[in-house]
Amino acid sequence: MTNEELWQAALGEIELSISRANFITWFKNTSILSNENGKVIIGVPNGFSKEWLENKYRNYIIKALKNFYGDIKDISCTIYNPSFVASDKPKNVDAIKSPLTQKGMGPSASYEISSLAISSNLNPRYIFENFIVGESNELARAACYAVSQNLGRAYNPLFIYGGVGLGKTHLLQSIGNEVLKKDSSKKIRYITSERFASELIDSIKNQKVSEFKNDYQKIDLLIIDDV
Repeated sequence: MTNEELWQAALGEIELSISRANFITWFKNTSILSNENGKVIIGVPNGFSKEWLENKYRNYIIKALKNFYGDIKDISCTIYNPSFVASDKPKNVDAIKSPLTQKGMGPSASYEISSLAISSNLNPRYIFENFIVGESNELARAACYAVSQNLGRAYNPLFIYGGVGLGKTHLLQSIGNEVLKKDSSKKIRYITSERFASELIDSIKNQKVSEFKNDYQKIDLLIIDDV
C-alpha cells in the first residue's frame, strides 16, 4: 500500500468519527510525506492544521492508520506546500503566509483582491491566518472556515454569538476574504444590522422595495454584523 493509498483509507475512517465541518476544515489538503520506522509525517497546509492534527486528532489518526498498517507508532505534522519543491525554500515552513502574497499572486493581483475586499466593506487584514484560536472560539473558527470552503452548503445560515471583543467581526470578515481569495468574481457584502435596517426602511419609505430586493438577491455572501 502506497502512502497515498494509506492516507486515503485512513481519512475514510476519520471522516466517520468526526463532524463533516471539522473534517473539511482540518484534513483538507493533507497527505503523508513519509512513513518510516513506525513514524508517519503528515504534510498540512498551515499552522492551524498542524496544531489541531497533532493535539486534537492525534489519537484518531494513529488509530485509523493502524487499521491499515499495524506498525504505526506515532505521527507528526509539517507545513508543506508542493509549490516550494522546485525552489530553494525548505518544505517545512512554519511561517504562515498571507493569502494576498502567495506564490503566483503579484502586486497587481494582491491589489485587486484588496480592492475587492474594500468594495465589499471588508477589511483585507481580517483573515483566518492571523486569527488567534483558543478554546473559546475554536468551534466558531472551524464553522466559519467550513462556510468559506463550501459557500451556500455548509452552515447556511451561520449565526455567531459572543461577548464584545472576542473576535466575531474578525471571523465573519475572514469568511468573505477567504471566499474572494478562492473566487474573486463572488459578490460579497459586509454590513452592520443597523445599516441594513436603515436601507430597508429607506426603501419602504421611498417605495423602492423591489430595487432593495434585487440588489441583495445578486449577492453570493451576505454578512450582517452586530445583530
